[in-house]
Amino acid sequence: MSEQTMNNLDPNPGRIEDCPSCKRVFQVPLNWQAIVCPACQQAHLQPSQQASHMPPIELIVPPKLDHNAIRLNLQAFCKGAAFPVPDLNPETLAQRMLLINWPVWLTDSDLSGEWDATFGYDYEVESSREQMGGGSWSSQKVIKTRVKDEPRKGFIERHYDNVLSPALHSHEERLSQLGPYDLGAAYVSQSQSALQGLSQIGTIMPDNLEDSVKRQFSSLAAHDCQKASGAQHLKSFTFYGEFKNMHWSHAMLPMLSTYYEDDDGVRYVVGMNAQTGVSYGPRIASIKKAWLLTGILLAVSIVLMLILYLAKQNIFICASILIILSFIPLVRAASWNKKEKAKRPLA
Repeated sequence: MSEQTMNNLDPNPGRIEDCPSCKRVFQVPLNWQAIVCPACQQAHLQPSQQASHMPPIELIVPPKLDHNAIRLNLQAFCKGAAFPVPDLNPETLAQRMLLINWPVWLTDSDLSGEWDATFGYDYEVESSREQMGGGSWSSQKVIKTRVKDEPRKGFIERHYDNVLSPALHSHEERLSQLGPYDLGAAYVSQSQSALQGLSQIGTIMPDNLEDSVKRQFSSLAAHDCQKASGAQHLKSFTFYGEFKNMHWSHAMLPMLSTYYEDDDGVRYVVGMNAQTGVSYGPRIASIKKAWLLTGILLAVSIVLMLILYLAKQNIFICASILIILSFIPLVRAASWNKKEKAKRPLA
């Protein structure tokens, strides 16, 4: 990974640029030269014509992976690919790594008020059944677990921290690709210059999230009330109180982005969770490699056919099987690429 990528501590906030292809908007350090969009690799970032800006950053979740851990995770990602293109290798991917900070909202709030719920409680019912054995009937005890629904009411006073909400419309898909983050590792940002790498600018503001965040707080309260009531099942829950002192924190999560090229020079993006090393992206097979192996097998088949012919052996069935088997690498590579290219691009 380059020094430009990992050690940028430019005190200037950076310039706002967007990608003409995927429309993502980034804050780029002022001392960086023009770069290809690290999220899609389809176009160079251009000065943004929109009135985009980076909201003040309050929390930063730092990357945990060192250079050795990154290479080990890239090795695991590349391993097992069918006839991988030459560019798909850990060393090349590591050299092209860029750190992207992507935004989320973390919300704190106090809940105060009444709640009304229906909880389910497990209880055991003992019965018996008759069965024939040894020439006579006998009774066997049977215990079944049933659920009894009971209404409950009460009051709640709770404080909840760091309820995660999306700042990007692609938030859920990106989490499904890269896996969860440890928000407990977040630290308070002293200034935006504390951020390394690029920073993606969000597309969702808190004004559009308040209702969904309140539902998340109510869900947390429901599970707390269920636990306090000793219930095993939550049937329904309604909170009638207030959400006080709601505070929204703009936080940044770390993602590593790199790319490789296939036989035709087409670029494919690989993303990595910079905390856990979970990697995501297509692993394209080299059709050239598959054709080369197919050609070698065909040549071997022809030589074997000649040997059998000179030995005056019945070669028709044997030769047909060998020729068919020679095309297995090509079929394997084609079917592999069909599956890999069907993957969704990095969100």
